[in-house]
Amino acid sequence: DIMSAPGVGPVLARHFELMLGARAQMLVNRSLGFYNEHRYAECLDTAKQAIALKPDSAAAYNNVAAASAVLGRWQDAVDAATEALRIDPAFTTARNNLAWAQGELAKARSAPR
Repeated sequence: DIMSAPGVGPVLARHFELMLGARAQMLVNRSLGFYNEHRYAECLDTAKQAIALKPDSAAAYNNVAAASAVLGRWQDAVDAATEALRIDPAFTTARNNLAWAQGELAKARSAPR
């Protein structure tokens, strides 16, 4: 705990970054758990909380993409998967989610109204 003994050493910005990163990872894991439990709105909200703490979390953006897709929010899914791939171009699951969302978005746009 970096705050329990302030007289021992300096509290550095990187200490807070480590704490935020750990909290963000916990939220990513929780959001994945919600997804696996078919609690998609909670998955989405929790992944967005992770992004607020760690904007470079490809996993959090991928969870947003997956939950958005299941909820039929195809453009949101495309945007989130695209961001996940911008952060981590080798993220295969995000690439698969992007392809799924793009395909469904194309179907939705071409469907007769």
